[in-house]
Amino acid sequence: MVESLEEKVRELQEVEQLKEKMVRKITEIKKDDVLNEPVTFELIVRDAILKCIENTRTELPFSLTPKDLKELLPISDTKVYTLLERGEIPARKIGGKWAIPRDQFLAWFHGSHIKSEEREHRKMLRAKAARRASGN
Repeated sequence: MVESLEEKVRELQEVEQLKEKMVRKITEIKKDDVLNEPVTFELIVRDAILKCIENTRTELPFSLTPKDLKELLPISDTKVYTLLERGEIPARKIGGKWAIPRDQFLAWFHGSHIKSEEREHRKMLRAKAARRASGN
């Protein structure tokens, strides 16, 4: 179990690196273009998230435990439980034990990185549009 979980962690890290590379490429492509429809970038990002989730979802058990999260994320046991208690990681208690739905966790995990990239991209587009509107 430990070896297979370590393999899954490595695979998740590889997927994360690919996702970050893809987001950088998308950002480079869009840097010089003001999007007429801001939804376009959002759709690209959502598609990327869904592909990453689909690629990793079959590698993990249907329901994760706090111990699984500790091995998947670079955080302490205390931080895992804090995030669970605050509701920051999608989970629920069943019979007094935490159950973390795999698909919801992956959506949360992949989405948390992309959101900051998306915010920065939109901020850059707004600034560029404002400069163009002011004639600079």
